[in-house]
Amino acid sequence: MEQKQGLRNFSVNIKPVIMKCREGMRHTIELGKVDFNHNGKRNCMAELEWELTGDGRFTMSGNIWNHLHTDIYCGGQCVDEVVDLFPHNKKAQRMLEIWKRWHLNDAQAGCEHQRSLGWVNYNEHPSEPCPVCGYKYGTAWLKEEIPETIKAEIRSW
Repeated sequence: MEQKQGLRNFSVNIKPVIMKCREGMRHTIELGKVDFNHNGKRNCMAELEWELTGDGRFTMSGNIWNHLHTDIYCGGQCVDEVVDLFPHNKKAQRMLEIWKRWHLNDAQAGCEHQRSLGWVNYNEHPSEPCPVCGYKYGTAWLKEEIPETIKAEIRSW
């Protein structure tokens, strides 16, 4: 522990903080500053936020902040737009792949069989039961479990 002299002659203890990725907590990674306003200044911070809950639910969103970091120009489900600003950042590209595949894995409208058959929306197969298990597309939110290897990768971020 390091002792520093503070204002008005009192000591302040400074401890290093080690953050670990914990399930059920929101995490943020700053990718860097970009010229989002096309004014020649790279002063808008781009970041990704994600959460993996204890029951295995995965969410991710993106933000591009104004230069004062008081409000966002772009935020929410714009992960692809944010990551496109960093084409050489391999970690960000991988995070995008995982977002596309696993975001809101607990809110799937179709069963695993319907997904493998390419059923992507209710209008294509209204009230048609799955030929394997009989589930009717869109009648409940189903959860698709994320493989442990992907969960481990998400935790490593």
